[in-house]
Amino acid sequence: MRRYCFFVIALWLAHIAPAQTVFPFTAKDNRDSITHQLQQQVQTNILLPLHYDNYPRIAGAFWAMELMQYRPVNMHSVIVHHFNQWQVLPTSHQRALLEMLYTLYPKQYVTEIQQVLPNISNSKVRAMA
Repeated sequence: MRRYCFFVIALWLAHIAPAQTVFPFTAKDNRDSITHQLQQQVQTNILLPLHYDNYPRIAGAFWAMELMQYRPVNMHSVIVHHFNQWQVLPTSHQRALLEMLYTLYPKQYVTEIQQVLPNISNSKVRAMA
């Protein structure tokens, strides 16, 4: 009798337990909305002026672009501007720029990278270039 009671209770608990956990992000509408928000944020951050306070936000935008495989429309002018300002960019920003270029634009900005290669002082960034 005891086993029978245990079996019935276990069966009832298994029946009322949800089969799958629901995550709101998995709904297509939510995914599309979040993707659009991230793309807008990336678009805003890459257009920020190159200033010490903005470097982490721009580097974060580069990282988000890599993860989403997102190529903004006006990115060519932004990349050219970053290469023109290469000397004033901190090492971490140079590295983030190169990582983004190698991920999203492989073999496209070779001449620009070759132009700044003699001016790279950091060994890690030089190895990436």
